[in-house]
Amino acid sequence: MARAFTLGAVEGDAVITLTAAGTTSTTATSVTADHVMVDAVTATARGVILKTMDAGQEAWISNGDATETLFVYPPSGMKFNNQTADLHFSVPAGKAVAFKFLNATHIIAVGS
Repeated sequence: MARAFTLGAVEGDAVITLTAAGTTSTTATSVTADHVMVDAVTATARGVILKTMDAGQEAWISNGDATETLFVYPPSGMKFNNQTADLHFSVPAGKAVAFKFLNATHIIAVGS
């Protein structure tokens, strides 16, 4: 039997609406919650930057826009999936990604 998913069952705080900004890590909107639905993404405002979290913690980011790709940036100096530090992870429209913090420099990004 399938179990219904509710955001309230997820550990951490959640923000249902957040607007992306900019196209670089310095101009991206700061994510202040653990789990976020980004509902407004455009070609010139497509970035969010994760807050720093401790090893073992995770963040979920969902792109609620219907057409644009969201850029998720790691905290400064960190990297996703052992790629270049500070490089964004692309989340297509209508998709979500889980980010698991491994240590002070590495984050695993799964999804999209």
